[in-house]
Amino acid sequence: MAKLNQVIGAILTEITKAQATSDTYSRDLKASYREDSFLKLLAVPRIEVKDVTIDLKFAILKNSFNALIPLLLGNYECHKYDAEGKNDWHYVTITKVNDTTLKWSNRAGVSWMLSLIDDKTKLDVGNDCPYFKDGHKQVTMIWEGSQVSGLVGPFDELYSKSNDVTTSSKNEENSITNVESMEIEVNADCLEKLPETVISSISITLDMSSI
Repeated sequence: MAKLNQVIGAILTEITKAQATSDTYSRDLKASYREDSFLKLLAVPRIEVKDVTIDLKFAILKNSFNALIPLLLGNYECHKYDAEGKNDWHYVTITKVNDTTLKWSNRAGVSWMLSLIDDKTKLDVGNDCPYFKDGHKQVTMIWEGSQVSGLVGPFDELYSKSNDVTTSSKNEENSITNVESMEIEVNADCLEKLPETVISSISITLDMSSI
């Protein structure tokens, strides 16, 4: 995982590259202006980045479970019995109880607790589960990329996450494909002292002027 100062450094590096490319273009254009009797009377256009403001918003994680819980919440359905034998036990909703505990509830009105553990692919089943004595001690998470797509519940039956509850993430990228060197100073000492965090959004404002 990249450190915060590396993220900021990467952003500023791209901005300095853009400025350098712009400077190179202006320098090459200057030769053309000198050769033209009219253009040589005009100033060579140049774009200068006068100021860079980077606004970072964070979601601070009290523990690593806080990032995992939202991926688990929602509705699930067992499709094994779609053709025959399906009942209210095959429709499940996962809800949050606290920072380390979830609740498995079905449409039949039966529920039991699930506990998060260090293994990010498993959940411990509480002894209040009616299948606990039958050996159902853990739920297995099914991952598709960075999302939980299903849970393996009692009798090793798959409960797929329903499409009506989705976890979405919006990544907004600001790219400057133009430019070599602006003098930029970043004080990263304080950044490394931050608690474990997630950057929830990055906003970049460039104060630019045409010369």
